[in-house]
Amino acid sequence: MQNQSITPSQTPPRSRLDRGLLYLLLTTVIFSFPNKPSFDLDASWRMALSQFFIDGLQFGQDVVFTYGPLGFVMGKTYSGLLFWSLLTWQLFAALSFAAFLMLWGERLAGWPRILFYAFFVLFAAGYDDALYMLMIALMGLELVRRSGQPWRGSSALLVAWLALLSTLKFTNLTLASCIIVVTTALALWHHRRGEAIRITAWYGGAFLVVWMLCRQSPLNIPAYLANSWFISQGYQEAMGITGPDKPFWTGLVVVTILLIYLTHYWLTQKERPRATAYSAILVALLYLGWKHGFIRADG
Repeated sequence: MQNQSITPSQTPPRSRLDRGLLYLLLTTVIFSFPNKPSFDLDASWRMALSQFFIDGLQFGQDVVFTYGPLGFVMGKTYSGLLFWSLLTWQLFAALSFAAFLMLWGERLAGWPRILFYAFFVLFAAGYDDALYMLMIALMGLELVRRSGQPWRGSSALLVAWLALLSTLKFTNLTLASCIIVVTTALALWHHRRGEAIRITAWYGGAFLVVWMLCRQSPLNIPAYLANSWFISQGYQEAMGITGPDKPFWTGLVVVTILLIYLTHYWLTQKERPRATAYSAILVALLYLGWKHGFIRADG
């Protein structure tokens, strides 16, 4: 008997219902209402970001900080301003992230699929910084996966998504820029100059469009990048907190296991350039995650 492929219209009703409920669960878990105003330090600068946006202050010139012009939506702290903007972003991000996670999850089967979804429902969605970094990394891995295939509108949308998320926070921009460099280098290695040009053009163009829509001058971008870089270099001296030994050594063991796995993966792959691109993105994610979680080892 020959195997017959099932088109979306032929998908059993129970399967469509399960997927719909799973999508609703992911969206619900990722979505969160804006935080209430408060007087603590973190809430203060998060609320200030909303005021900066309304006043049209120029990042890199008037505002020297590692968050970008749209950083207030990631800070998501209500100060009496932009409530519906905060709410709209949360809904938009939840719907989009959930759809993208479903795309990855449908490629898995059995326990890998269950563990994949369980990780995001139980852990990753509970902390915005981790969730955003993981989503950026998954978008990068998806671009590497599509490298060499005909350019599609969804690929352009992925690159534009990376550019949008880059305007929220400098850490997002750092990881997204690494992804653009890696995917462009992979395309050039395989002599696909058109693909390399599309990736860089879509990212740079989308970033510039979002930046200008936020009433920011393009002339301030170099200053924003330089100042954010200088601030991040002083992060350890200004914000460093030594944590307990057990989490540190646990994290070190986990990172060691992951690096061993990546080394094994790279050595066993026939297509080394693509494997190198995958590994580079994951190493960048690990580095930024370690710097965020263990240099400032607070709650």
